[in-house]
Amino acid sequence: MAATNGIILSLRNILLSRKENIFLSSFKCHFHSSKIISHAPATQSDTALQQENEEFRVLEIPGVNIKKKKGMQKKRRKESLPPRYHKMKITDDWTNVWPTASTFKHSAVPFPVRQGFIARPSENQNLGVPPDRYANTELMKIPNFLHLTPVHVAKHCKALKKFCTPWPEALSTDSLCEQHFPVEVISSDYCFSGPTVRDARARVVTFKLNISSLNLDHHAKDKMVRLLKDRYNETTGEITLKTDRCPLKKQNYDYLVYVLTALYHESCRVEPWESEKTEADWECFFWDKNVSRKNIVQLLQRIKDTDSSNGSEASDDKQLPNLPSDASEETVVALPQVQAYKKALTSMIDEGENTENLKAYKESVKNLLNIKTTF
Repeated sequence: MAATNGIILSLRNILLSRKENIFLSSFKCHFHSSKIISHAPATQSDTALQQENEEFRVLEIPGVNIKKKKGMQKKRRKESLPPRYHKMKITDDWTNVWPTASTFKHSAVPFPVRQGFIARPSENQNLGVPPDRYANTELMKIPNFLHLTPVHVAKHCKALKKFCTPWPEALSTDSLCEQHFPVEVISSDYCFSGPTVRDARARVVTFKLNISSLNLDHHAKDKMVRLLKDRYNETTGEITLKTDRCPLKKQNYDYLVYVLTALYHESCRVEPWESEKTEADWECFFWDKNVSRKNIVQLLQRIKDTDSSNGSEASDDKQLPNLPSDASEETVVALPQVQAYKKALTSMIDEGENTENLKAYKESVKNLLNIKTTF
């Protein structure tokens, strides 16, 4: 009896445990089904997410995914228009046909043009005549000046005339222009056909001016001539400065302005060692610094004193009637006879002894000392 009761209790416990498991499983299924079957309103984001989950984008790999080719469609070919020069008239304005610089166009040029080289004239249909303008690459490669005809230039000048000012009346001659604008600047521009428009020759700048326009004294002029060397023309007195040192034209212009300024100030500067120059170091003869000037002044003053001591009042009795009563050094040097003697002596020493210089020196001495002879 006791064993039977134990078996019944164990069976009861088993049944109870199974009932609980069945209840739990049914609860879980009901909970899960209630989550799926939801009557709550769906938002826009949920709808988009659901569509993305349902529709997947296809990965397209170039070369792998082959697209179906559509049937070949024949394109309608446009007919080329006839050349423009067939419709042009003789009275047409060429400035309107070719207003600006452009590549050669055979359809717009109404006159025959040929360009090129025929390697084998025998094989050419035109018997060695250069190719015509149609599809001629040689005419397209070279620059043309069809936009710079005299009519074009006149039209451009007329358009720019309102921006120009009248020419100054004070600069009526070339000499006046050189006087007021002594520096001449020379530069060039080049038309270059190539991968770049740059030309190395375009950066060259040249300055030209006369040394007399700098208003230098003898010391500064001599020093500048020594510094310039072969850039100075002794015959014309012209200074020529030329440079292509910098890569740009404007830079070379500024450099020459600096060089000319440095030359001027360096020539005007007097160094301490320059005062040590002796007569043997002179580049030319200086009569005012030479002992000849002192000797001439003393000689004429002595003659003046001799005439005064002899009591010669009449001009015929005087050895030198042209001497003034005031025989000071400045007065004697300013006499025309003394200036002629100075010029003749300077020419003979600087240029050397020749027939003309010796004759001029003889005549100056005779006039200075009032010697009347026929030899």
